[in-house]
Amino acid sequence: MCEVNVFEGMAITKTVLPSMTEKNSDYIINVPSKIRELATPKSNSYAAIIQAVLSFINSLRMELETNVNVSAASLSPLETSFLILRINEGTTLKM
Repeated sequence: MCEVNVFEGMAITKTVLPSMTEKNSDYIINVPSKIRELATPKSNSYAAIIQAVLSFINSLRMELETNVNVSAASLSPLETSFLILRINEGTTLKM
């Protein structure tokens, strides 16, 4: 899970960032899962991985000295099968 969510995102960013900085104008927008705020015993590893993604985005924003805008969009929790399963198991907060 860490390979896809963290390392692949970093690799993709590393691949596209040179052309973005060359244009000196572009956007990197990440939409991390809200589960990082609802960490439970059965989702703690996933929450930690999503937090790592958010930390990468925040660090990248501070490191870039160009007009490439980096942000993370924080959306409200969506009623997904993942969240419903956790609610039904009683392992996460109810919406």
